[in-house]
Amino acid sequence: MLRLSVILFFLFSFSFSYSPKDYQKKLGVGINVNWALFKKIEKRFCLSDIDSFKKRGFNSVRIRFDDNVDLKRLDKIINRCLKDGLIPVLSYSGRNFRLNPQKYENQAVHIWEIIAKRYKNEPYELSYDLLIEPNKKIKKHNNILNGFYKKAVKNIRRIDKKRILFLAPNHISNPYWLNRLYIPKNDGYIMIEWHFYAAGPKRALDDAMKRDILNKIKYAKNWCESHGLYSWVGAWMPGNYNHGNTVEIKEQIKFAEFLSCALRKNSIPYAVNAGAKFYDYKTHMWIKKYQKVLNAFLFPECK
Repeated sequence: MLRLSVILFFLFSFSFSYSPKDYQKKLGVGINVNWALFKKIEKRFCLSDIDSFKKRGFNSVRIRFDDNVDLKRLDKIINRCLKDGLIPVLSYSGRNFRLNPQKYENQAVHIWEIIAKRYKNEPYELSYDLLIEPNKKIKKHNNILNGFYKKAVKNIRRIDKKRILFLAPNHISNPYWLNRLYIPKNDGYIMIEWHFYAAGPKRALDDAMKRDILNKIKYAKNWCESHGLYSWVGAWMPGNYNHGNTVEIKEQIKFAEFLSCALRKNSIPYAVNAGAKFYDYKTHMWIKKYQKVLNAFLFPECK
């Protein structure tokens, strides 16, 4: 009986790693969340909110964090996500690094060493997005960005050999900058994070925007295929919520359905930006105004 118990323990405690191909399939539709970043949301957020995101239809969450993250709080968030079957992607904000790359590169490398050591034994559903968005002053220092990736990946791999790591191209994760991105050699667990329209469309969807969306998807997919890599679109927004919120709801729905279907047709998973735009952490309820927009990117009717 004891021997059987030991065998069952090892069977259920053993965590299988995922290939990028399989992990890409598992990610599904995700959403960016600030449960471990912004004080206002941290104060109102409770672990039961994670259940709400899973029940609403999300497969994954892109959890933003920074250098001053409360690791004990992050522990609880990750554990609850894994318990609820919600894939957690830890995404480093790197605010200081993006504003002053020369000064804070070592700090950015070090935080990933801390994270890697802390979560090395967690299930491989957990993945790491090494920099949420290469923008601000890092845009002018692609060599420093690539140097950061090289050092961070090397340090993580000393600790954790098979965890999925996401690397993003410069200029706000612009797919057209993929050919300038450092890619580690002989590492079978690297994926690409790229995105567009992270702050949403500025106007109603038109033919020019459709071409832009389709062209970027085509370019990113072709580039990844030529390099034997798989990708994920880590952030896009259905409306210009941070810049006046002037795009009408009906237009947000059209944009969300078109972009979602375009990505789905190319088997590219995505995460929408951001949770607080659709979920009220004060009432712990989904915002009624955006229910149809939510459905448009969660359950698009693709032709």
